Amino acid sequence: MQKPLLGKYNVLKTLGSGLGSKVFLTEHGGERFVVKLLTSSLTIDTRIQEEVFNREVNALLKLQSPLVPKLIEYGFDKSHNAFFLVTEYIEGESLSSLLEREGSLSALRSIEICAEVLAVLDFYHSKGLVHRDVKPSNIIISKDQIVRLVDFGIAKDFTNASKLTLVNTNLGTPEYISPEMANNEETDHRSDFFSLGVVLYECLAGKTPFKSKSPMHTLLLVLTSNPPKLPYREDVPPELEQVINKALAKNREKRYQSADEFLEDLKKCYDIIKSGYKRQLETETKEDFQKQPIKKRKATTPLIYCLDDQIFILNILKHILGSHGFEVFTFSTWDDLHKAMDEDIPDLVITDVQMPEVNGVRVCQLLKQAYPSLKVILFSNVYEDELANLSIQAGANAWISNRIPQWHV
Repeated sequence: MQKPLLGKYNVLKTLGSGLGSKVFLTEHGGERFVVKLLTSSLTIDTRIQEEVFNREVNALLKLQSPLVPKLIEYGFDKSHNAFFLVTEYIEGESLSSLLEREGSLSALRSIEICAEVLAVLDFYHSKGLVHRDVKPSNIIISKDQIVRLVDFGIAKDFTNASKLTLVNTNLGTPEYISPEMANNEETDHRSDFFSLGVVLYECLAGKTPFKSKSPMHTLLLVLTSNPPKLPYREDVPPELEQVINKALAKNREKRYQSADEFLEDLKKCYDIIKSGYKRQLETETKEDFQKQPIKKRKATTPLIYCLDDQIFILNILKHILGSHGFEVFTFSTWDDLHKAMDEDIPDLVITDVQMPEVNGVRVCQLLKQAYPSLKVILFSNVYEDELANLSIQAGANAWISNRIPQWHV
């Protein structure tokens, strides 16, 4: 039998593990509590571990509300060599468990849940906090149908002067994090709106919009890919898809700027559906989900994918490379390139480092991590020295400047 945690909390079951932590459902004195231990596996830098702990404690202390689990006690446990938090146990079901059982939810129920999460987020944001880990497993629906958010391990307090960042850690879950988090940039309340947009999409589609076999490729999709069109559902009006697309805008300036703005659009969609709306089957629906297969090549023919938002540049690359016996496919968007790579992984990718609203260096880093054997060449019209430095930062195999007729490998 497992010894009581902290000398008094009897473990009933393990609720899960996350960002360097283990979470247990426990019992003490006839009541149930949640005990969270922050393990040393998070990072070798103990300052980071302590920062995660302090962030969660400070957030819970700052957010004293029925919407937030009450903090019972916290500190450092020598027997486990770990920081710990004890909070009240909210009896209910996580949204992830609900989706696992139901597959997907009705449009009305999806809006209801996300609207309640927005109300909670609005309260958090009013206190100067950003959750930064909004996902179904952190959304709890209590028995009295009140929606709460839990897990503040990576919450950010904009009223706190601390500048310590959680570098070299997996912030959040790749499918739900915002592009700015994937890009290691500063985050604000609009990151939570992006994550909630992912949750809303998942409630309706039964799957997340950005998901791949590896975490690195998932981050790459978050940074570069548009969400796939929702499967046809008669209870989902186009207006609701527009809400999701706005929430999932790569550029945070194009997202919802406030919870009130987001809620207003959700209410409009709710009213449309409640009025008895039934969507007609669109003739293009099937075409939207058909993949365009890549022509299979001969095993001995090197395959090159070229990406640039300027068609004439792509035509030049295709002509030059094709004349040397390579099989070349060109793409003007990352979405098209991702679809092609689902069909066939090339020997080489030549990509523009200055695609609109995309950090070419970060994208190249993730591309190399997702496909370790892939060769990547950066292509741009920036000056030679700058492009050489960008290539080193990105871990690219080579670079080409179209300002000078020379290749540097």
